[in-house]
Formats: sequence, structure tokens, C-alpha cells
Amino acid sequence: MKILLIEDNPGDARLVQEVLKEAGGQFTISVAEKLGAGLTFLLSQEVDIVLLDLGLPDSRGLETLTKVRTHFPSLPVVIMTGSGDEALGVQAVHMGAQDYLVKGEVESGLLRRALLYAIERKKTDEALQRAKDELEERVSERTAELAKANALLEKDIAERKRTEEQLKESERKLRYLSTELMTAQEKERKRIAGELHDSIAASLSAIKLGIENILSQMEQDERCQRLRDVISRVQQVNEETRRIMSDLRPSMLDDLGIVPAINWFCREFQKIYSSVSIQKKIDVEENEVPDFLRTPIFRICQEALNNVAKHSKATLVNLSLQKSDKRIELSIEDNGKGFNSEENSGAEHSRKGLGLVSMKERAEFSGGFFNIESTRGKGTVICVWWPWK
Repeated sequence: MKILLIEDNPGDARLVQEVLKEAGGQFTISVAEKLGAGLTFLLSQEVDIVLLDLGLPDSRGLETLTKVRTHFPSLPVVIMTGSGDEALGVQAVHMGAQDYLVKGEVESGLLRRALLYAIERKKTDEALQRAKDELEERVSERTAELAKANALLEKDIAERKRTEEQLKESERKLRYLSTELMTAQEKERKRIAGELHDSIAASLSAIKLGIENILSQMEQDERCQRLRDVISRVQQVNEETRRIMSDLRPSMLDDLGIVPAINWFCREFQKIYSSVSIQKKIDVEENEVPDFLRTPIFRICQEALNNVAKHSKATLVNLSLQKSDKRIELSIEDNGKGFNSEENSGAEHSRKGLGLVSMKERAEFSGGFFNIESTRGKGTVICVWWPWK
């Protein structure tokens, strides 16, 4: 072990050298009487530890330790103090010295242990400092990674928020366009139905009346029978035209309102499908149904009853239109064969002509909610409601 003793008192220096000889072991000691000389020695020679007196000709007190540590921070230092300077030694340890010894109390075993302990403590301090530095570096790197990840997350959240907002805007535009399309479709239906009524139906009625006038003036023969057949055919075409007019847009819906239109449609339905009984429960006044809901309600009733006739094989339909404090509710329930709603997607329903997609869209585009429940062999229930303020 190479030791540098920086001590200006020759007697104290000789005492330390003698104690080291008594301690045994491989000790090599060099002596410097001033701090400057000691620092110069350390620049040219490697040592394992410094024994430092704090009262030197060119430096006194804790400043002496500070200078050594400033120039050689990794070198272990043991302070040599007088018998009345133990408090100064304790301060020195707090400032980075590895230990302190009181002059006059130094004996071989104590000095040996102090030197070895100081070297090991310095090594431990350096190992701990390296671990602290590495930990701080890892923490810094991890913090940077987390900051980067957080920035990416915030960016992703912002992108998702923008995408959601764009999607909501697209849905709003789609809902608006779909509503406008249905409105335009109803207007076109009304226009075509009006033209059929004003032109074709009127013309057919005039033709029928003209033929009947001619027939009344003719003698009864084979030609009369043929004209009667023509009259019958014209009547059939006229009725078919009126049926098409009603399917396109029943004039009663615009002239009288939703309640008379539903009652009329149910009567016409039962004329055609006499095997199906319809029980109605309409607990709403005409003026309680907003204008914008009349067409969706009628079309949903129309589509639902057409589905009953085409697919359900039902014999009974319960149709209900009611108003509560919070909503207007339309319910159509049949006792038909039903279907498994979980096995049939909306697209499949549309392809089969069930029209469920159309009813759902009409309900939602008008601000309502659509629900259907069906079980094989137990019929189908369609329920639509609109919030009521």
C-alpha cells in the first residue's frame, strides 16, 4: 500500500512511520511537509491513500481537505487532528474524508484498520456513486422514453379525436342527406301520384263513361258484350292505378293526417288479406303528432304490414300508436312464424325483402329509435319510439 503523509511536524511524521512499521504488512510511505509539495507529488506518483494534517504552513483547516479533493476527488483521505480538534475531524468526514485519527492516540492496529477501512470505504463510495450515476442515467433515459411515448400517445389521442369528430360530422352529413333523400322521394311519390290521379285515372274514368254512353245507345248484340268486357277491363286498370297511387302517396295522409291514414290503410289491407285480423289501439290526437313524424309513422306501418302479408303467415296483428309524457311510441306485433333475428343481418333482411333496414333508417333519420324482437314460431314485435318534449 502506497501512502502519502502530508505533515509539517517531523515528530508526528516519524511517529506515524514507526507505527506503520509495527503494523507490519506492505506499506510504503512518502512525506510532504506542505500542501503544495504534496499535490505536486500526487501529480507525479500514484498512491493508495493520503494521511492529511489540516494545519500546514501553506494551508489550514478544512480548506486543506477541499483543495485535495478538488484536484484528486477519487483519492481516499484520512485526516490527522490534534487531541482538541476532533470536531474538526468529524466535519472533515462530512465533507468527504474517509476517516480521521487523533495524533497521540494512534497505535499500529488502529492505524492499519483506519487505512484499510478508508480505502475500502472509498471504493464502496465510488461503486455506490457509479450505481447512482447509472441509475440516474437509466431514469433519465426512461423519463425521455416515457415523455416520447406520452407525446406519441397525446398525438394519437388527438388524431383519434379528430377522426371521431370527422366521423361524427360525416354521420351527421349522411343522416342529413338521407333525410333529404327520403323527403325528396316522398315529394316525388306525391307528384307522381298526383299526375296519375289527374291524368291517367281521370282519362280512364272518361273512357269508361264514354263507352257506357255509347253502349246505352246501341242495340243489344255481340258487340255490346265486347264493349262491356272493355268497360270491365278499364275498371280494373283504373282500380290498379288508384292502388299504385295509394302506395306511392295516399292523399289521405296529406289531406286528413296520420290517424285517418292508418285507419284507411288497415281497412284496405284487410280487404286484400281477409285472413289477417288487425286490432288497433290509437291513443293519440292528430294535433299531437308533429308533421315531420307523420310520413315515417305511416311508412313503417305500411312496410310492417306488407311484411306480415308476404312472410309471416300471421292471422292477428296488434297495432298500437300511443303518446306518453316523454315519447310517441308505435308498436306492431304479429303472431306469425317469426325468424331468428341473430342469424339474419340487416343486409340479409333487405335482400329478402323484409324491409327492416328501411324501417330502421326511417325511424333513426327522423330522430327515433328502432327495435325488433322475433323468435321462430312466436311471432315478431316491432317497436319504434320518438322522444316527446
